[in-house]
Amino acid sequence: MNNLKRNKIRVITEAETSFASYKGTFGDLLHQGVLPIFAMSNNNLVPLGTGFIISPSGIMMTARHVVEDFVDRKEIRDSNEPIENFGLYVLYASDKKHDYSSDYSNCYIGGPIRIIKISTDVNLDIALCQLQAMQKVDTGELLKYPTVKLNFSVPQLGMKVLGVGYSGSQFSQDKYIKKGKYTKRCVDYSCKFVTTGGEIVEVIKSQGHRRWPHFRSTARFEPGMSGGPVFIENGSVCGVICSSFSNCTDESGYMSYVSELWPALAFKVDVLLEGNMEPQKITLFELIKMNIIGTDDSKNKIEMIVDKTGNTIGIRRIK
Repeated sequence: MNNLKRNKIRVITEAETSFASYKGTFGDLLHQGVLPIFAMSNNNLVPLGTGFIISPSGIMMTARHVVEDFVDRKEIRDSNEPIENFGLYVLYASDKKHDYSSDYSNCYIGGPIRIIKISTDVNLDIALCQLQAMQKVDTGELLKYPTVKLNFSVPQLGMKVLGVGYSGSQFSQDKYIKKGKYTKRCVDYSCKFVTTGGEIVEVIKSQGHRRWPHFRSTARFEPGMSGGPVFIENGSVCGVICSSFSNCTDESGYMSYVSELWPALAFKVDVLLEGNMEPQKITLFELIKMNIIGTDDSKNKIEMIVDKTGNTIGIRRIK
């Protein structure tokens, strides 16, 4: 899958005070940590949205509506196609190209990585996805994913934000090429990597079908950006792109919404800790306390609510 060496955890810190105009360069850390999501079967590939990685082991955050509707979809599979041939994937590309002597010297090292587990909450438009381990093809060595840093502060009116995601994703020229005794499937993929700046204009606890804490921004989110990260000026991610739609009554002509992150801290994921034989279910909040997931100082304003038996029953902000 990948022969790129990674000896340390890499945290994306692309954002600066001028970050609202940042466009990125293909293969940089922003592209490696913010990934397009798609459904794939033997005969169909369907672009779905965007996700971003929050742990070196491949825990990815996205919007619930991006992945949930496709978990059990059968219409993009042939009736005789085994269910194991269908799945949800992200497309990863490193900052390195293949060796110039290969047939793929113009291609970046990477490829589709399967989403092997999804955790959702009907009360939030946030989902957690566990990506398949990324390994070196020659040695099998596990590689670490680049990650973003999270922020759980209270959104402030006028705060500058930067939404990141993929729009206009499409697959074409799906063909099979036989080389020797092997047959390779070749697919051309194209998309527009979008960064859109704006500011927070409204903070909302609950509204209509969005029954979770969120805020409205002047940043324009294009179709396909759902599930992407929203950065603030210190380079951390404060929210997940939820929706954007045209509204002629708004001065900008459209309205964009972002889910706040802190309610998702009660999500539990399966994590194999050092010294254990089996994975354990651990909350995101606990993973932050263990320094497995990176955050800024806003984590000090969050606390876990536990019952008498020690089970987590909620997360809240400390005033």
